[in-house]
Amino acid sequence: MKRLLWLAVGMIFIESYGQGARLDFLGEQIISNDFKMNARFVGGLSSIDYKNGEWISVCDSSKDALRFYQLDLHFSDQTFKQVKVVREVTFKNTDGVLLNASSFDPEGLRFYGDHHMVWSSEGNVRRRVPTQIFICNSDGEEEKEIILPEMYALENCRHNGLLENLSLDPEEKGVWFANELPLVKDGVEANYEDNHSAFVRFNFYDFKASVVTKQFAYSLDKVVKKPKSFNDLAINGLVEILSINENQFLCLERSYTSGYGVNGTSVKLYLASVVNETTDVRSLDELEGQKFNVLKKELLLDFDTIKNKLPSKHIDNIEGMCFGPEIKGKKTLVFISDNNFNLYKHQITQVLAFTIEGI
Repeated sequence: MKRLLWLAVGMIFIESYGQGARLDFLGEQIISNDFKMNARFVGGLSSIDYKNGEWISVCDSSKDALRFYQLDLHFSDQTFKQVKVVREVTFKNTDGVLLNASSFDPEGLRFYGDHHMVWSSEGNVRRRVPTQIFICNSDGEEEKEIILPEMYALENCRHNGLLENLSLDPEEKGVWFANELPLVKDGVEANYEDNHSAFVRFNFYDFKASVVTKQFAYSLDKVVKKPKSFNDLAINGLVEILSINENQFLCLERSYTSGYGVNGTSVKLYLASVVNETTDVRSLDELEGQKFNVLKKELLLDFDTIKNKLPSKHIDNIEGMCFGPEIKGKKTLVFISDNNFNLYKHQITQVLAFTIEGI
């Protein structure tokens, strides 16, 4: 049985971070964990994108049909008013046959051109499912696979740490992607004790050249919350990227430590920039022990600082980010969380909207 979406709108407030960047909160909306479409729960939303009045979000379920949703978000001059799920679209192969959900893990989805999209599958190291990127049409039918560099072979990848993110450059000449966690040969994962020693690779795949033509190293923050025991899960990774121009990107880092209940997740938004000193690391087979200059990072928003100002008083498992429509000449920036179909209890599908200036 379908349930209505729970809608929550908070008071407007202002947060300012970084040099010249300003974020103004517009509102929060929650899609109920009980909401269904085509007899399937709507959840696991791991991305969000907007273009020409249309919104899409990919679902990372590995049990039901591989799918994405068309959404409808409503804004007024000063608030984010409503979110609706309006249509489900399933992914298919080149023959129009539904893809086997157990062989893919959709995490990123972006509009491409007028009638196409690019999507990423994180894969699964333990089940020997490779990470992949595809171009499909607006009906979800595969048209082309993007061939990734050999360094993304499964033996060099960490489980649940592959392609969680995806972004087209503004001119749509290519697609940017990065691994969520460091590749095995590139060194250690982020941990609570050590800062700026975990590196992921930030790649640009040129559609015309059909190859990665740029690759930079991005330094992850350390894990935010200290593990309470040796067996606690404690990670931090790069879950979403958003290209602003050729040399600047918004980067979303998500840290999680088990044992803290609903407070185990911390999310930070950074501005990353290519500067003159930034090293192209394509020629480096491994980053550990090498000398190179990483992308410049600048903190724009620590979501923990606004948690108590949200109607839900909660920051969930945010994994998606996109620019939305302009409001009074200002860009909007929208985030969405993956509720993991409530597998870990008390998670929600949370949509947050801001206006952003100075980038």
